Amino acid sequence: MIPPVLLTLRLWGNSSHMAYLESQVQQHLTGGKETLVTYKSVSHGGFLTYDGVDVNGKRICDEILTKTDQLQATGKVVKLSIIGYSLGGLISRYAIGILYTRGYFDTVTPVNFITFCSPHVGVPHPKASKAMFVYNRIAPKFLALTGDQIFLCDKVTIDGESAPLLVRLSDSNSYFFHGLSKFKYKVLYANAVNDKRCAYYTASISDIDPFHSVSNKDADRISASFIDGYAPTIVDLTKPISVLDRAQRAKEVQKTWKQFFMRRYRWLNVFLNIMIYTPFWGLTFITNSIIERVKLIRRLSAFHKDESNNFNHLYTPVKSEDRGILNAYEISSNDRVYDQKESIVESLYGAINNEVQEENLTAGDKVNLSPSQLSIVNNLNKLNWKKHAVIIRKAKTTHAAAIYRHEDPTFEEGKVVVKHFVENSFKFD
Repeated sequence: MIPPVLLTLRLWGNSSHMAYLESQVQQHLTGGKETLVTYKSVSHGGFLTYDGVDVNGKRICDEILTKTDQLQATGKVVKLSIIGYSLGGLISRYAIGILYTRGYFDTVTPVNFITFCSPHVGVPHPKASKAMFVYNRIAPKFLALTGDQIFLCDKVTIDGESAPLLVRLSDSNSYFFHGLSKFKYKVLYANAVNDKRCAYYTASISDIDPFHSVSNKDADRISASFIDGYAPTIVDLTKPISVLDRAQRAKEVQKTWKQFFMRRYRWLNVFLNIMIYTPFWGLTFITNSIIERVKLIRRLSAFHKDESNNFNHLYTPVKSEDRGILNAYEISSNDRVYDQKESIVESLYGAINNEVQEENLTAGDKVNLSPSQLSIVNNLNKLNWKKHAVIIRKAKTTHAAAIYRHEDPTFEEGKVVVKHFVENSFKFD
């Protein structure tokens, strides 16, 4: 019996980003009665991630079906687990909806669905201000169709009613939801601080953020208990959590002239990225963007000519005969160009976010989410999730550190996260 494990990638991702995670799965979870096969997705790396969650979800679905057929030649595929990192979590959820409609889970048991730092609730900044309004509309333009989807700027219109794709994905009457509900174990890992791409609330599917992760960049402000054996990285969410306010923290940390200039540096960094570095990249950056946009249009044109890629039926309510009975556990080189685009988006986010007052982001620990985001939270939390909060202190790029995306001395805490995953979250039964 062969239970395959699919690892899906992030925006601009490549398979090397999942290398450490895969190595730990193979090292700690193989050698049992069942043959465990790991497979890193290859159909949506690099600029292909621009094509949209839906299009890449179909690609992942096709990969799973192809890999299943290949494995069937040497043994029977009886189980499936999916591990999604960042955008890969959303793409995987779309693929699950397609697999569900095709009857894949009639013969293959879905076991683990686990995501690391995935923006399930989208990534628009929750601050209601003119600056954030501008940011939430400029930033998606750097990310093409996928940008519109994860910023909830897109519209999927069915029977005259429009809603963002991520809202459609979370609809409890949808094939996406029912497919996801069939996975016995559903686990989320979310960074509590310094994840610019995916704040705690969206990775943990919550309108409550006890870490104030959108505005708080100082892990030392957080007071929390930790899971035995994984301290001080994996937070015990059953114990009280508090965040020192800025006045308290100011008493403990003496302000210096360096801190004053660091705030100004944020905006200088935006200026340098947009006005100096981008022209420096000039020909490469602009030419590459034009070429990739033309490629995207051609890819999507060819993609949608195939009638099997018509997704409209997926957005309609699940037919009564397809609903079944939900079990108890179910309900409760270009890399440098990628780096430059990331740098622009992140520096813009960092500069604006640095000016945001924390009290305007939250009412206590409550996050100021849009109606669409609240709908996503309410629907997805009908499922039984196991949620884990992660505090990484040594790295400012915690999005990459959480899965030890590549060798970096500041990413060592990510090994603790992966260790907790293989020892506690991944199940065979």
